[in-house]
Amino acid sequence: MIFSINKFIIFVVILLSFQNLYGKKSSPSLVLGFTNSNDLILRSDDCQELVNQKKALCNWKSQMEPEFDPNIVIDKNSCRSDSKKKYQIRASECMPKKIKEVHLRPNYEHGPNCWGSATHTVGIAPKPRFVSNYEFDYWLNHSPLCRKLEPGEKILTGDIISQYNVIHETEKKIKYRKNVLGLFDRLHPGRFNPEILTKTQGYHQYMHTEVFLTDKLVYGKVSPNAQNNFRFIPMKDFFRRGSDRECIENQNREPVLREYDNEPIYGLWTRSKCAYFTLAFRCENLQSYLSKQKLSSTSQDILAKTEELHKIYESKIFSSVFDKSFKLKLKEKNKLIEFASEQKELALAKLVEVQGQDLDTHLTVLWFFTAQGIIDGVNFTIKEE
Repeated sequence: MIFSINKFIIFVVILLSFQNLYGKKSSPSLVLGFTNSNDLILRSDDCQELVNQKKALCNWKSQMEPEFDPNIVIDKNSCRSDSKKKYQIRASECMPKKIKEVHLRPNYEHGPNCWGSATHTVGIAPKPRFVSNYEFDYWLNHSPLCRKLEPGEKILTGDIISQYNVIHETEKKIKYRKNVLGLFDRLHPGRFNPEILTKTQGYHQYMHTEVFLTDKLVYGKVSPNAQNNFRFIPMKDFFRRGSDRECIENQNREPVLREYDNEPIYGLWTRSKCAYFTLAFRCENLQSYLSKQKLSSTSQDILAKTEELHKIYESKIFSSVFDKSFKLKLKEKNKLIEFASEQKELALAKLVEVQGQDLDTHLTVLWFFTAQGIIDGVNFTIKEE
């Protein structure tokens, strides 16, 4: 008996040691499920965990849809249990309308990517589209719509998690950059000087982005490939995010980007344990921002031109993504590219006119990138008439 008691004491000591090392109690896991109608089902062995997750989703919806009451009754009575004593809760009523519009729907065209999903989700773009790393960087770091969280600032539902890593420049990326150099030559002279662009190694690049919902749940799109749809995933499945606190949402970090006079850090990949790292950003809805501004006639004119482009993108490109039978004829594709290219040139000319006027500059950049989005959308199409 004494021997058994001693063994029990040893077991308790070992257990307590593991608890001290890894925390008093492991956090309940979260598993996602979906119905045939794309309803979101959350599953866990802890009902309270499901209640907390659903409340976060409801608060997220209320951010986008002020008329939605996030204080609907969500308690332990909302959980359903199965024969294995696992719990589940339906969360679809807390899915924002614009997310429900695209969630898990089959994509029949390439195009919208992770950055396009993020800009759509936070309200910068009215519909998801292809967004380049250059455009995404502009909204995050050079516009009044977004800001990087301060060190120690808590990440909240709806914030953006941006991932960086070290990748060599490819011919494809170099070719695409030519589409936007004219814009940045006017906005930020010297940012992409020819000498810096010849250095293909030793710099961080934007890798991937998800929208943060909870510490266990994110939303986004993996890539522009049609095989990847818009979806929720557990945080643990965020591509190469890891769990090292030095590397995830460490707001003291700054990526070394290929711009200005930044010197490449050779061996960056092998020397750093944070070859992949993430930063958090908070963005304001474009319409919310504009409602607090005094719009001049010039601002209104730029917005009208941008809205025209949005409508063309939605009817000709975005519709094609989800409609298997919708196909653009070659002649129409060429017309769209020609029109959008003309709009880009008009936007570049306007940048000279509005120099020094911050609001009109930002709106003109949106005009330019919306036109580029039409061109990218056409170039991504895979269905042939």
